[in-house]
Amino acid sequence: MMRQDAMLAELPPRTTALLHHFVHSVVDYALYMLDADGNIVNWSLGAERIKGYRAADIVGRHFSIFYTDEDRAAGLPAMALTSALRTGHYEADAMRVRSDESQFLAHVVINPIYDDAGGLLGFAKITRDITEEHALEQRRRDEAVAEAARVLSAARAMLEERCSLMVEAAPNAMVLVNEAGAIEMVNQQAELRFGYTRAELLGQNVDMLAPDAVRPHHAALRGGFLAHAETRPMGKDADLCGRRKDGTVFPVEIGLNTIKTEDGLMVLAAIVDITERRQAEATRRQQALELSRANTELQEFAYVVSHDLKAPLRAISLLADWITDDISGNAGADTLENLRLMGQRVGRLAMLLDGLLSYTRVGHSRAPVQTVDISALIGDIVESIAPPTGFVVRYDGVATTINTARPPLEHVLQNLISNAIKHHDMATGEVVITATPVNGVIEFCVGDDGHGIAPEFHKRVFTIFQTLRARDDNEASGVGLSIVQKTVERVGGRVWIDSAPPRRGAKFLFTWPEGVEC
Repeated sequence: MMRQDAMLAELPPRTTALLHHFVHSVVDYALYMLDADGNIVNWSLGAERIKGYRAADIVGRHFSIFYTDEDRAAGLPAMALTSALRTGHYEADAMRVRSDESQFLAHVVINPIYDDAGGLLGFAKITRDITEEHALEQRRRDEAVAEAARVLSAARAMLEERCSLMVEAAPNAMVLVNEAGAIEMVNQQAELRFGYTRAELLGQNVDMLAPDAVRPHHAALRGGFLAHAETRPMGKDADLCGRRKDGTVFPVEIGLNTIKTEDGLMVLAAIVDITERRQAEATRRQQALELSRANTELQEFAYVVSHDLKAPLRAISLLADWITDDISGNAGADTLENLRLMGQRVGRLAMLLDGLLSYTRVGHSRAPVQTVDISALIGDIVESIAPPTGFVVRYDGVATTINTARPPLEHVLQNLISNAIKHHDMATGEVVITATPVNGVIEFCVGDDGHGIAPEFHKRVFTIFQTLRARDDNEASGVGLSIVQKTVERVGGRVWIDSAPPRRGAKFLFTWPEGVEC
């Protein structure tokens, strides 16, 4: 008690009394003082309640008595005082020992006490039992962790359910396989495509779905994929097949997707039955072959007909001219008109045969792609047509050049410009050609100021052998616009008409892609 008295003697009497009452009124904290060596110099009711010692039994003893044997052996009591002196404050949570040898978790605070001259008087020490508080906090943490685990588990279960529903609803067969090759999951489409029930597939090796010829090598193929696992098509450019339960084989496409799970790497295979596609492709190939054969036969037929009939037609035309010359002075008007009509119809038949032959030849000749000056091309066409006096043909387009094969484009423009002049209802008129770049193609327009074409005939004029006027009043063969449409569509363009009488004029428009060989 002498050290306690020496420390308290430095304080005024009233302060000493207030300090004594304060220390003994606090029962939730162990408040006491140590001398400079760490010996206990006073005790409180709170210290007695928490640590179990009475003042007579503990004052004068070293505070290390409250430490566990392990902490004393590690020198922690001395380290605590040294830390308090060095930093002015020491604070820690650690296990402490009561008088009955029981232990509790304590929150400890140690602060050094100095006199006015700066000399060390001792230490003030505060200890609080936080065992229940820590246990409560631990329970809260455990409950929070458990709740988080519950939420995570529920979220995982919901995600797995959604994934399962998505896989089940997939239009293709879906098969999930583990690293050993065992089937972990399948959907209804897999059952339907392969003819097995789900129970027959789950747990079995995926090799059972491979054709007999592939099975001996399938494990090695799976191993090679797992060694460099990535999402990709299986067997690119290879003809893959699946094997049904009944042993039949069908063509498939397979997409492989890797999935990392807690149980290891999984591979989800999306299997598409392409039987119908292969059948459709075979049908298209057969149809293309038949169409090619029909086109060849048509071309040969048109060639034979054209050459076999042209000679008799020329003879008939020549005979009609001779008869006309011989009887022109004696024959009546009706006879001469009939001879004129016969000659006209023979000429139209010859023109029709030429048109038919030209129609069958569309697309059978190849011309190189070149830079075509549009204005110069139209100038050449107009020069070759030689429009009658009173007709003006001019180019008023934005585009100056186009990269294409010249002959087919020239043929289309020549046909449309000739028609605009030939079918005009007046002795004078104007034909305007434009060319405008539109969405990667050149849009051409050949417009006139004639009587126009009623909308109900816009499609009919492109039908082969169709004309809008009576045969004897029209020198056209009905093939020209069919050739225009076939040529334009062959290069990937389209052709249409803009005309609506009684408004005068008709515009024939067509698109022509650049860089197309034809």
